[in-house]
Amino acid sequence: MSDVLRHLMESGGLPPLAYYFARFVARGCGVDEGGLLARSAALVSLRNLQGDVCVDLAEYAGRPLFGDDDEASRELPRAPALGEWLEVLAAATWVGRPGISAPLILDNHRLYLGKYWQYEQTVAEALRERLESVAALDAGRLADGLQRLFREAQDGTTDWQKVAAAIAVSRRFAVISGGPGTGKTTTVVKVLALLLEQDPGLHIALAAPTGKAAARLTEAIRGGKGRVDAATGVLARIPEEASTLHRLLGAGVGSSFRYNRDNPLVLDCLVVDEASMIDLPLMARLLESLPARSRLILLGDRDQLASVEAGNVLGDITGHGEEIRYSRSQIDFLGGFGMATGGGPPPGAAPSPRIADAVGLLRVSYRFAGDSGIGELARRVNAGEGEAAFRLFGDGRYRDIAW
Repeated sequence: MSDVLRHLMESGGLPPLAYYFARFVARGCGVDEGGLLARSAALVSLRNLQGDVCVDLAEYAGRPLFGDDDEASRELPRAPALGEWLEVLAAATWVGRPGISAPLILDNHRLYLGKYWQYEQTVAEALRERLESVAALDAGRLADGLQRLFREAQDGTTDWQKVAAAIAVSRRFAVISGGPGTGKTTTVVKVLALLLEQDPGLHIALAAPTGKAAARLTEAIRGGKGRVDAATGVLARIPEEASTLHRLLGAGVGSSFRYNRDNPLVLDCLVVDEASMIDLPLMARLLESLPARSRLILLGDRDQLASVEAGNVLGDITGHGEEIRYSRSQIDFLGGFGMATGGGPPPGAAPSPRIADAVGLLRVSYRFAGDSGIGELARRVNAGEGEAAFRLFGDGRYRDIAW
C-alpha cells in the first residue's frame, strides 16, 4: 500500500509534504507506511494544505480517501467503516486525545494536525472569554451618541449600521460584516467615537492582514472622521494609522512574535479590517497577544473567499451565510435603543449560538441601487441560488450585467 501513496504523489494527486508526513507518522508509530494510519495522516495533511483545519472522518467512511467516489477512483485507497477507523486511530501512539500534545489529534470523529487543534482551541477559548457584555456601559450616553450619529430611518426600516454600532460598543468582542458598499469603515469610525465618549482614555489600535489593506483602512478612517458628528477632542483621539498584523505583533524570525501570551500588547481596543483574510494560526497568535480585558472588533465580508492558509475564522464566527438570529436578551437590549431587529429563533428551533449576539451584519449596499443587476446577482450567489443567478442574464431587466 505504500506504493499507492507514492504513486499518488508522483502522479500529482498527493503533495510531497502530505506523503512524507504520512511516512513520518507511520515510522514513528512502527506501522506499515502505506496502512490506514499513514493514509489517514496523508489525508489530513492534504486537506490542511487545501485550507481545511481538520477532516471529518464520518464524511469519508467507506469512500475513497483521495479523489471522487467514481469509476476513476475505484483503485484508490478507501476508508473503512467509521467505527473500525476510529479504533485504529485511537490505538496509534502518535494520535492523541484532545488536550494531549501529539502530531495528530482525534477529537470525536474529527482528525486534526496537532498544532491546528491547539490553534482552534486557543481561538475558541479567547472568544468565549469576550462574549459577555461590557459591565461599565453608560447606556444613557450611548443612547445619546447613537441618536446623534445615526439618522432616524424615515420609512421605519432597521438601520443595521446603528445595530452594529450598539453591539460593538456594548461588547468586548464584535464583528461588523457586510458586502461592498455597506459602510463597514463608516460604521467603525462612529463606533470609535462612541467608545471614546464612554472612555476618553481608551488606547485604540488599527490593523489589517496586509500592507495594502492597512493603507486602505488608514485612508478610510481619515476620510470618515470628517463625516462624524462628534466633539473635536473625541475625533482627535481616533487613530488614523493602521499597521499590518505582523508588524503589530512584532514578527521575528520564522513564526516567532515579540508580543504573545507572556508579553501581551498594551491595548484597550483593537480594530482589524479584512478579517476574512486571517487564517487560523494568525488569529490564534493575535488573540494570545491581547489581554482578556481588551476589546476586539473585526471588520470584513463573511461572503468573501476564505484565507489562503487553513482556517475560515470569520466564516465560522458568522455562521457561513446562515441567518443571524439574536438571543431574546440581545433583542431586548437593542430594543431599548429603539432598534427592531426581528424575532429570535422560531418556536422549536435550537437556540442561536452565543456568538451570534456579537455579530453586526450590514445588509444594505449603498454602492448598488436596489434595482441593480450586479447587486441582485451578488445576493443570488451569496444565497447559493445558482439557477436563479443565471436567469438574471436572460430576463432583460438589468442593463448592467451581460452574459
